[in-house]
Amino acid sequence: MKDWMDKELGLVEQYLREFTEDLSRREPLSGILADVLGAPGKRLRPRMVLACGFLGNDFEARRDRLCRIGALIEMVHCASLIHDDIIDDSSLRRGKRTVQSKYGKDMAVYTGDYILGKVLYYLMEMGAADSGMILGRCVQDMCAGELNQHSHRFDCQVSKEQYLASINGKTAALFRAACSIGALEGGCGGEGQRKAGDMGENIGMFFQIRDDLMDFQAGEQWDGKPACQDFFQGIYTLPVVRALEYPLTEGRMRSLIRESRQGQTGEAVLRERLNRLIFEAGGVRYATSCMEKYKKNAFNLLKEMPEGRGRNEIERMVRSLASKTGG
Repeated sequence: MKDWMDKELGLVEQYLREFTEDLSRREPLSGILADVLGAPGKRLRPRMVLACGFLGNDFEARRDRLCRIGALIEMVHCASLIHDDIIDDSSLRRGKRTVQSKYGKDMAVYTGDYILGKVLYYLMEMGAADSGMILGRCVQDMCAGELNQHSHRFDCQVSKEQYLASINGKTAALFRAACSIGALEGGCGGEGQRKAGDMGENIGMFFQIRDDLMDFQAGEQWDGKPACQDFFQGIYTLPVVRALEYPLTEGRMRSLIRESRQGQTGEAVLRERLNRLIFEAGGVRYATSCMEKYKKNAFNLLKEMPEGRGRNEIERMVRSLASKTGG
């Protein structure tokens, strides 16, 4: 089936290449940027920009600007992934070698910073001060979320509230920004922008919990990397938080965490025991229930949006994501 956004997404890709291009053809920078753009993702965030832009009154007149903004938001996402892979020491993303594993951590840091510098330049060139302020606040929230997550690594006392605060910053903030900026640039008023942002935040929360669940449900591999890596790196998502709080599994989960940190037991054995404890504690069911609340919130907000292609596209995206979790 033809995607009604084909034309717009094609423009987004064009601007991604244009905005990230190093006109001086310096190496290894040009090669690294080609690698980054050579592994395109789902482009969910530019889609959100465009769909929310369609909620306004004059999409056709604003199409090119919305595509430019969509490319810039995707660049922020790309830069954040490059930096995340450095912190996590990840060797693979989407089945391909990460920038840090291929070129080194120093090169990866500079590449991520270079991309963020490009975003700032083009926002100023476009005169997009209001959108730039939203995106600037978003980057602050993303960093705060990552810092909060890092501060709770290997923390057996981590709570559901602390986990939700982390993912609200590191993931949901950019979904909120994409939707509120899309509505702003599409010509929606302040209330429409606020509702779009709230909807985006709920979709982002749903999306991250979904990914965390898939990490436990995917067997040996998930998204091109070994499953349950968050657990082994001391990042405890909702299924693990539930097992740490559940009286019948709390002690054994703490023992498993200590054993995983000692590094004397293979990951396959630990993963099997981890999954048994999560099953016993109802961790997947617990996380799924939380995820469903965010999905419901998003759909309730979506019902308040103007009918049309934008609203239909957002609904289609959320239902597509939900179908991959069984939720």
